[in-house]
Amino acid sequence: MEYRLAARPRGTPLAPLALALPAVPPAILLAVLIAGLIAVLTAALPVALRAQVSPRRWEVRVASGAMLPVAEFNRSIARGHLTAAQVAWLPDPSLALVTTLGWAKSRDLVTAGEPTLHAYTVDFGLEVRPEGWVQGGRLQLSPFVGAGAGARRYDGAGRAGSLPSTIAGYGSVGGELGMGRIGLRLEARHYLSAFAADARDGARDPRRDVQLLATFRFNRRADTHR
Repeated sequence: MEYRLAARPRGTPLAPLALALPAVPPAILLAVLIAGLIAVLTAALPVALRAQVSPRRWEVRVASGAMLPVAEFNRSIARGHLTAAQVAWLPDPSLALVTTLGWAKSRDLVTAGEPTLHAYTVDFGLEVRPEGWVQGGRLQLSPFVGAGAGARRYDGAGRAGSLPSTIAGYGSVGGELGMGRIGLRLEARHYLSAFAADARDGARDPRRDVQLLATFRFNRRADTHR
């Protein structure tokens, strides 16, 4: 017996070898697509939320405390109440550029009658904030150290005009204690500046003082989970 293959008509493509797939109902396809979309959104949503909660970039606070003259300076001016306004920019959560404008109300001990003496300080500094020592639960403790320089001016009512301005530098140490969304920031600064006992002769001697500052802050919800 002889078998022959039928000739393929010209222009007719060869039929591909394929397995016949069973027809999938459209309802099942739709359910699979919806389930896949839900899975993708569930995986991507936490990442998107973390991206939207950006670190805090700016801090504005008003602190209150005391200015404490040290050593020889203690015989020139008295201890006084201190108020300071601070603005900080954080290029990174562990680094801050801080500007401080401070005003202390003291008394001039080298002038008869010990009249009121105002001390104005403006400075710029760098603050380093390492990882918090305590980060568990609702309690957080974050230390910091810093340094900076600026200018100081003394203005006394009993003197012939304002005393000349002088350069002042400082080193600082402190920490912030947080409980939930409430934060208490404590800072101690050690200043080195010059002080002229008489505005007319211009003679200046190095003087040191310590400034203690405290302020309360209401944290964002995101900051409590940093």
